[in-house]
Amino acid sequence: MADETAEGIEVDEFDRFFGDGSDMDVDLPKDCALDSKGMSAVNAFNEALESIRYEYCPSCREEGFDINLTHEEICSRCTADTSEPRRWSDGNSANPMPQSEIPSCLKNLTDMEEMLIARTKTVIWTKGRQLCYKDHIINFPQNISEIATKLPRLPQQTDIVIIRREDVDLSHHVDYVVQRKKVRAALQYKIAHDPDYADLGAPDDDALNQLPQNGTVVDRLPVCREGRQADGAPQAAGPKEAANNTVGENDTRAQFVAAFSI
Repeated sequence: MADETAEGIEVDEFDRFFGDGSDMDVDLPKDCALDSKGMSAVNAFNEALESIRYEYCPSCREEGFDINLTHEEICSRCTADTSEPRRWSDGNSANPMPQSEIPSCLKNLTDMEEMLIARTKTVIWTKGRQLCYKDHIINFPQNISEIATKLPRLPQQTDIVIIRREDVDLSHHVDYVVQRKKVRAALQYKIAHDPDYADLGAPDDDALNQLPQNGTVVDRLPVCREGRQADGAPQAAGPKEAANNTVGENDTRAQFVAAFSI
């Protein structure tokens, strides 16, 4: 039966017997609710958690929670590598430039800008199944048949096929934005500092002048919509195969040059 004298709160028979909770500030028992086996499991878990360390190998620059650094303070893979220089070390030019050392002209390039200054267009052939899997990277055989003798490329020379839905507007998509000034500066740095670019001499001014000052080049790329190009023409077959690369009847292959799925 409710207490009509209470202001806004009804007090039932349970409250009358056990109280309203105002006296809950009492000393709790010091004994743990877990038995010895449960406490051992909790302690083991806490110790294992404390032992986890985020580690870094200065040789191959791999980092993570399971690097397993040896007494040499490098990972076990680099320790077992007796070659000189080690395969995955800076001495073998296996690692990308540290972020702190990357010049500003090579930072924040869009995907299209990177393709315009690349000397190769990588063609990847897949046989419809996974070939190998290691370190979260799937490796496919590649056949690079062309190395650019002058740069930058023009957008229509990048051999990209854009796959998109009918209602997607790519005109403001950042991946296709090109700034002529950034492309020129990046190329000048690569030619001056990268041995693989030294023979280019200088950026191609004719190609540079065909790039926008700051704008999209998506209208200069082939777009595939439901098996047809944007202008209604049949879908392009894509880049030609290398002359020495044959395809067997039972070896159906899919060629991916660079496809942005939007």
